[in-house]
Amino acid sequence: MYIHESILFRLGYIEEAALYIRRSIQINPDYTAARQNLENVCSHLVERWHFRMLNDVRRNCAYRIAIRRAAQRGHRSVLDIGSGTGILSTHFTFSLFAMKAGIPEIHACEKSKTMCEIANDVFRANKAQDTIDLICKTSTDILIPDDIPDRVSLIVTETFDAALFGENIVSTVQHALQNLMIPVDDDKEELNPTVIPCGATIYVCPIECETIRNKNRFLFSGLQNVDIAYIPIHCTTGSRVDPYTTENLSTLRGSYKPLADPVILTKVNFTSFEELDILCSGIQWDADVDVTKCGKLDAIALWFDLHLDEEISISTDPTNKNCWEQAIYPVLPSNFCYCQNGQVQNNYQIRSGSKLHLCFTLEGNYLHLNSCQVKDSDIMSCDVEMAENFVLQNYHDPVLLERTEISKLNNLDMNRIYCQAIEKFVIKGESENVSVLDMCLELSLLTIQLLKQGISHATVLARKEVHNDIIRIAMNNDLDLSCLFIEDNVRSVSNLHNLLVCDIIDTCGALRQQILEDIALLRVTSLTKEGRVMPGRVTIHGVCVESVDLQMDSAVINDEVTLGFTVAKFMNDFQMTTHVDIDLLELSHRKLSSPFELLTFDLNEEISELHPPSFLKMENKVKVVSEETGQVTAVVYWFEFELYDGIHFTTLDTVSHWKQAAIMMKPAEEPVLAGQELTLHVSLENSCLNIKMESCV
Repeated sequence: MYIHESILFRLGYIEEAALYIRRSIQINPDYTAARQNLENVCSHLVERWHFRMLNDVRRNCAYRIAIRRAAQRGHRSVLDIGSGTGILSTHFTFSLFAMKAGIPEIHACEKSKTMCEIANDVFRANKAQDTIDLICKTSTDILIPDDIPDRVSLIVTETFDAALFGENIVSTVQHALQNLMIPVDDDKEELNPTVIPCGATIYVCPIECETIRNKNRFLFSGLQNVDIAYIPIHCTTGSRVDPYTTENLSTLRGSYKPLADPVILTKVNFTSFEELDILCSGIQWDADVDVTKCGKLDAIALWFDLHLDEEISISTDPTNKNCWEQAIYPVLPSNFCYCQNGQVQNNYQIRSGSKLHLCFTLEGNYLHLNSCQVKDSDIMSCDVEMAENFVLQNYHDPVLLERTEISKLNNLDMNRIYCQAIEKFVIKGESENVSVLDMCLELSLLTIQLLKQGISHATVLARKEVHNDIIRIAMNNDLDLSCLFIEDNVRSVSNLHNLLVCDIIDTCGALRQQILEDIALLRVTSLTKEGRVMPGRVTIHGVCVESVDLQMDSAVINDEVTLGFTVAKFMNDFQMTTHVDIDLLELSHRKLSSPFELLTFDLNEEISELHPPSFLKMENKVKVVSEETGQVTAVVYWFEFELYDGIHFTTLDTVSHWKQAAIMMKPAEEPVLAGQELTLHVSLENSCLNIKMESCV
């Protein structure tokens, strides 16, 4: 079965792979290969917010009360609409709430085959299999009477994303009102159809936030020896296909500063077919915001109140602790205009007393920030032509990069350290004509810098999408392109090099997939006999933590959070042991130990003709003394690198663009006591780190 599920996953049949893997684990919970495959599938199917939603007692209670109130008003039939995207939803609890409320006719639909299987298990465990009719379809594919016998009076759904519209909510509810719900009785003699939630209020707020700025704007006109002043580098976020990102504003490093009071962008009525029809056709909303604080305008944050009925609402407001993230619209040259003395400015600094005019459009299922214009009462405005020319000059033929690449380019400290280490390598004269293989896998300016400093030739290993961008920057810096080679596959590199420069850690904090195996191959095929890898020595550090937030992101904590219904044992088949994108400096946690060393390996170890490099497969047992009493939720880990000859840096640095990762520990029956010694088994294989707690004495 292992081979079967792996092939399905590689071919893109993620749903089918998940079904087989889940059954493998049910048969043999210790089947390691299946568990590792499930980790890969989970990363595609289940995002952490799914568990946060199920663990959000306030959200669960609000939906339960709203459904009970609908039942008391006379609703006798309900359709519970799940995800229409194929991503696992958590909606099946609503059907259980409807059963508890006494609604006799309950239908639930869900596109995800995996979720349907889990829902069936949940319904059986809660003795609801004969009460709830589960349909493995999207609601827009449901037919009457083939799938349900008649129209229903109540729809319950939570098909929303952080910007409200991104999970097809408008078209889904519009279709349901027209095709699946009883008609509206204008004379009010009969029960009118109702949707839970019945509406939403959307808020927008301009914010200053250094973390968001560093992820979404390239902040410099060049790096050491490299001129990119006339090559605009912009983030893909904010484009038509990727209009916004999401953040939990309450936990961002460095926090954020609202530059104005939130204002209402619009209100949406999910019970009005006519209004939803207008939204489906596309609509523009404008908002004027009075700026109350001076600061840099980095983004427009968006959140909403979800009105379950006339009295009950839940909010995604960042000041309320809840399971939701906020939608973030970066303010970029493509959507920003600031006029000062009749001239368009590219300065994002705004002052108190200014007025900010925001223009949003809803197109399809996505809400876009079209423009963000600053107007000062005592400053002459620009004309439209001048503003359009400014956008063309600053956004013409840009280099478009992912947020992770932008944040990496903005990390000048890392660039400086690498340049310093390579300069030291060159000065030491270990090779007369230095050639570099830059295994950046992304857009790299380091290679351009090194060629301008005089190395003989360089090869860049990067994704195909940035090849032309690298050539463009090289030409802009008057480099001889015959010295520059660009490949996208480790097996395509043909030249020999003196130095292999690599970034082995993803921005998320974990090792890049198969990175150690690729390095081992390149050492043999693409480095000279005396060639070196940079970084050379790698140390993985860890710390034991207790963190409720990590628990809530990784699994359904217990059945109490789902209001007594048996859900956890089934949903937790999809919990992940490895968590990434953790900011240890901002994570709510208690340290139960001092930092300790998990593993150390040397990427420059001597090559053996008989054995593969030891860093491809390693094991270690670590003794750790607990300094506090508590439950060990996870071991959070980070990396320290020695680039060359004593030059070090760490991914835990406060200015680093890297996050940290964590390995979740199995819940213990008893807490660890202060002074107890823990034994951790650490393994590294297939460029994957694993940590298990073996004993506690």
